[in-house]
This record gives sequence, structure tokens and C-alpha cells, in this order.
Amino acid sequence: MILLPIISPKGNLIVVGLDEIVAIVVQNDEIEIRTRNRKGRPLRNLNEYEKFFMPFGFEKASKSAIVSIDKIWTFCEKNQTLYFDKLQKVEGLKVSRRNIHKFKGF
Repeated sequence: MILLPIISPKGNLIVVGLDEIVAIVVQNDEIEIRTRNRKGRPLRNLNEYEKFFMPFGFEKASKSAIVSIDKIWTFCEKNQTLYFDKLQKVEGLKVSRRNIHKFKGF
């Protein structure tokens, strides 16, 4: 199992497994790693994570988001958003027009 250290919103160093990660998102110029029930800031930049994560089933959804293909519950073509759970407790992510073709059929 691959483990990644991240900084929690409270400033604590926590470790998450690669298999727990739902998405890596850039918001307000800050990178955020999301699992189903935790969020945190990584210790590296998005480009480094993109190169590292692609062989493990992650795909670029937009310039500011990389998602785990295995964690996608559905893709709504109408609003171009990926959802990661049926009840939508995990915030959905917009997919750029350039990448929509990757997610059709989810």
C-alpha cells in the first residue's frame, strides 16, 4: 500500500492511503487531497502528483483536478460533473470540455 502524508485543515500531519484518495483539486491556488471523509494539503505540487498517480488509475479531469477512476460513482453530462457517491456527500467535481470524453459512460 502506498501512503501519502498530508496536512489536515487543523494543521496536523496525517497519512492517507493512495487507495483512499477520491481526487486532488486546486482551489484558490491551494492543492487539496480529498478522500471520502477527510481533506488535506499535500506536500508536493499537482504536476508531480499527476505524473505519480496516472499509473495507479487516476485521470486528469481538468487543469485543476485529478480523480481516481475507481472512485467515480457517476458522471452527469448535463452539468459536466463527476460524483463519487450516491448521496453526494463528497463534493462533485467539474470536468473540463477537453476531458469530457474520458468520463462518458460512468
